[in-house]
Order: sequence, then structure tokens, then C-alpha cells
Amino acid sequence: MQEKVLHYLWKYSLFERAAALTTDGEAIEVFATGTHNVDSGGPDFLNAHLKIGATHWYGHVELHFKSSDWNAHAHHSNKSYNAVALHVVWEHDLAVFTESGRALACFVLKDKVPEKILTYIANFSNSADAIACKELVTDVPVLTRNFFLDGLLVERLERKKNGLKNDFDRLHKNWDHITLMAIAKTMGLRHNSAAFERLITSFSLDVLYKNNDDIIMLEALLFGQAGFLEAEYFEKYPSDLKKCYLFLKKKYDLFPMAESEWQWFRLRPASFPLRRIAQLAAFLHNRQHFFSALSALQKPSDFYEYFDGKVSEYWHTHRYFDDAIGGKTLFLSKSFIDKIVVNAVVPILFLRSEYNSDFDLKEKALSLLLKIKSEENRILKAWKKVGLTAANSGEGQALIELHNEFCSQKKCLNCAIGLSIFKNAGHYVGEIQKEY
Repeated sequence: MQEKVLHYLWKYSLFERAAALTTDGEAIEVFATGTHNVDSGGPDFLNAHLKIGATHWYGHVELHFKSSDWNAHAHHSNKSYNAVALHVVWEHDLAVFTESGRALACFVLKDKVPEKILTYIANFSNSADAIACKELVTDVPVLTRNFFLDGLLVERLERKKNGLKNDFDRLHKNWDHITLMAIAKTMGLRHNSAAFERLITSFSLDVLYKNNDDIIMLEALLFGQAGFLEAEYFEKYPSDLKKCYLFLKKKYDLFPMAESEWQWFRLRPASFPLRRIAQLAAFLHNRQHFFSALSALQKPSDFYEYFDGKVSEYWHTHRYFDDAIGGKTLFLSKSFIDKIVVNAVVPILFLRSEYNSDFDLKEKALSLLLKIKSEENRILKAWKKVGLTAANSGEGQALIELHNEFCSQKKCLNCAIGLSIFKNAGHYVGEIQKEY
């Protein structure tokens, strides 16, 4: 029995409270289990309210696997533990005393916790399934699930926002530059996010704005800084780009990336770095003041129109310079634009709302997520398989957060859905269908 499980059982009163007795046979009534002390030294639970026998106690609670651990941890000689009212243990093997000499009341949990709860806790923690509670999760009350998922959505957005703070400071608190960087990183997806960040921070916005009215000069700047114009090419288009880039490089004292910084492995042709850079160029062409423009948009169709830039014809028939393929129109799909809004625009709006103390802007960001269709990915397909389908991007982001921060780490003891299952052990419909 792990001590963290003991803490969990006590914290949420997952034991037969009516039959609680000390090892001396005195009845125990628990009015408040106390505040879980996870941040500092001292007893495990602070300021509990208990009635032991005829006496009300307002004190602390300490938990151990064996009661003799009290002495092993030197609590018997530590004045900080004199205010402990109850010693909660899994096994009782020794009567113990506080530093002041008071005999400490002891409560043994081992025979007071329903076997079903212990079985669930053990099986969930050791489950090989990505979603340990897959047979029971849909039995958890909708209100409980939704309340927890709403909180997870906000936590996910707060974490993304906090991840942008250092970048924002590094970019001299320029809202257009941080917005552009967030968009570019999203376009790079997992494989090339870092490379796109490096690209966007390799030149100033001033250099960008002075050259983005001419698509050739703009593409020369982007492809050149990305490290793709160092070789010699046969076709006219890349050769012209290289000539333009050499001019820009000298004029602005630019230093290009290494082409090796870009990842190609396991990417679909639509996500190849050069094609994504071409799409970024289409978006940037004749554009300035990205943040103000994006923050003014209200609905998904507004974003589809805003990101509907015309990609240079060359990239409809090429995946790489001098590498012609069958022709197919290259454009940002609506689902990919949704991904940009969810992963770039919304976190930027959250960041701005914090800096300006603008609660309405945060509400707008959350509202956008509810208007956008949820993406299709491995995690959401797994949730759909067990009966939870995301109706919009807000629900999708919450389910992704649940999977990443709880399910994949087997943190069932920290999950409100897990707690609901443990508290109602033996009463959910799914338990009739499959015994763990």
C-alpha cells in the first residue's frame, strides 16, 4: 500500500466512516479530514475536525503504512507533531506517543476500505490501456464530467498562454511579432514548430514589412532565411529567389538557418517545410498588424477568409525546388485554419486578456473554441471509441488535456472522473458489463 493511496483514501473519506474506531475501541467521527499539506513539512493533513470518544479535536492528522513509522520518521521527538490528533495507518504494530508524551489515537484503514475501491485503484494504476476507466467513464454523471473538463480546458489555455510569455518578452512585447510566431509554429506542427520559430525570429518585423508587398522578395526572405537557397538550382523560380535573397542578405546583414534544422521524416507532402513556408508567405503578403486584425474576427468563416492567401503557382506542382510533381492546388484547408485559431490565436487572446485585464477578451477566446469543429486526432479517436465525442474544439482540447495530463500518466487519483468512479464503486452500469 503506497502512502499516496492512504492520503487519497483519507482525503476523500473512501472508507466506512460509521464503523471507524481507534485501536483502543473509541468511536471516531470525521467532520473535516483537514487540508492536505503537500507544500511544506509537518503533518500530512492540517486543521482536521474530529470527535474521538467524547472529545472534539481540532488538530492535525498523520498517515503511515505502519504505526511504527511514526518513530522511524522521528515524529516522536518533533514538537511540530504535538498537535496531531489522529494517527491513520494501514497496519498497526506499535503504540506511539507525541514529543509531549501524549498517547496518540490510532485508526487502522485496512479493514475499513471497500475491496472494490482498492481493486479499482490498483487496476487503474497498472492498466495498459490508454484510458484506464474506459468501461466506466460514460457512467460518470455528465455534470461531474463537464465541470472537470471545463476546468481542464482553462488549464490547457493558461499553460499555452504562459508558454508564450517568455517569447513575448524576448520579442520586446510586440503583439504582431508574437502573433506571427505563434501562427508559424502552429503551421510547423510538432516536427517543425521549433524551426518555424527560429525562422520568424531570424529577421525583424521592419525587414518583413519593407519587403512583403512583393511576393518574390517576401518568398526570397523566407526561403533564404530558412536555409533553402544555398544550393544552385536549374529552374528559373528558385534561381530568381536566390538572387533576391543574396540582395536582402547583404542589405540587412541576415544570417540564414541551416537547412538541416528542418524535419522531413514521416511528413505528408502537404506538410513539407517548403510548401508550408510558401503558405506562410501567402498569408504574409501585403499584411501588417496581424494581432489587431485577428482579434477583430468573430467567427470561423472570418478566419477562413483571412487566411485564404493565394500560394505561388510553383508550389501547386512542386514539393521541393527543381522537383516537379503532378499538379494539385495548394491551400490552407478549413481544418488547418481551425488548428491555427485553436493553437495560436486563442492562446494569444488569453495572453492579451491577462496583460490588459480584459475578461471579455478571454470570454471571446473561449467562445471561439465552442464555434469551431473539433479536430480529428489519435487521442480524440480513442475518446470517441469509449463513448466521449467532442462536439467542438473546446471539448476536444479538454479531452486532450485529460489524456495528456492524467490518463497517460495514470494520475487516476488526481482525476475527478476517477474519484467519482471510486466513490461509487460497484454502482455504475459499466461494472455489470465488465469486472476489472
